[in-house]
Amino acid sequence: LIEWMKQFGWKPTCKLVSAYFKNTGRGFMAKERIFSGTTIVKIPFKLLITVRTVGVSQICKLFPNTEKFMTQQVLSTFLVWESHLGDASEWKKYLNSLPQSFPCPAYCSSVNWLPQYLRNKVEEMKSTILKTYEQIIENLGLIECAHCGTPLRSIFDYEKYVWAWCVVSTRAVYLCPDVNQQNIIMLSDENNLALAPYLDLFNHNFDSEVKAYVVESEGVYQIETLKSFRKNEEVFINYGPLSNDRLFINYGFINPLNVQDSIILTY
Repeated sequence: LIEWMKQFGWKPTCKLVSAYFKNTGRGFMAKERIFSGTTIVKIPFKLLITVRTVGVSQICKLFPNTEKFMTQQVLSTFLVWESHLGDASEWKKYLNSLPQSFPCPAYCSSVNWLPQYLRNKVEEMKSTILKTYEQIIENLGLIECAHCGTPLRSIFDYEKYVWAWCVVSTRAVYLCPDVNQQNIIMLSDENNLALAPYLDLFNHNFDSEVKAYVVESEGVYQIETLKSFRKNEEVFINYGPLSNDRLFINYGFINPLNVQDSIILTY
C-alpha cells in the first residue's frame, strides 16, 4: 500500500508502523516519540475517494441526474465496482488493505437482544442500506460490464454492498463540503465524506485531540495531533464526540470509559 501511495506523491510525516493491538486490533504504533503539534499524516487529494472520483469513473452512469443519491451510497457503489475489477482496478492496493468483514450491527441477523431505542436505530440503518441498494439496482437495467461482459445485476449483490457500506461507515473521514462540492452526481445530503488510504488505519480514542484540515496550497488532507505519544505506543485520532451507541452502530465497537457516552431513559 505504501509503495503504491508513494507513486502519487505520498510521504510519511513521522515514524509509524502498522501493528496489531490487543484491545483495538489493527492500528498504528509510534516508532519514535511524537509530540503535540506533529502532523501525523498527509494524504494527497488524488488518493482520496470522493463523489467526484465516482463522477469521473465508468459507473457514473448509474447515477442519473434525474435522481438524488446519498454520499455513502455513491461511495459504496464505487467500492463494489472496483472490487469486481480486481487486478484491473487502479485502487487494487487500497482494496487489498481493507478488512473483508466488520463487527458492525449491519451484519446482525437479529437485533431483538438490543435495548428498544438501540434496536430502532439499527433497524433504521439496515432499512437505509436496503433502500439505497434497491435504488442502485433499479438503475442497472440490462447494462453489462465493459471490462468482462458480466451483467451488472450479478456484480452488485447485496452482501457485497453491505460490506462496502461498512467500509465507508468505519473508514470515511469528514471533508468540508466547500472543498468537496464539485461533482456531477446529484446528492440528497452533504458531500462531506472521503475515503483515505493509509489514514483509515488510525483507531479512535475519546481523549485524543486532533486537528484535521485541508491544505489547498499543497493539495493534501492532513491530521495534526494535539496529544503526545510515547515510542511503541498506539497513536490514536478522534472520530468526534460520539456516544457508545453511535460508535456501535457506525463502527461496531464501544469504549467502556467513554466520557461522551449517553443513555436514553424512556418514561
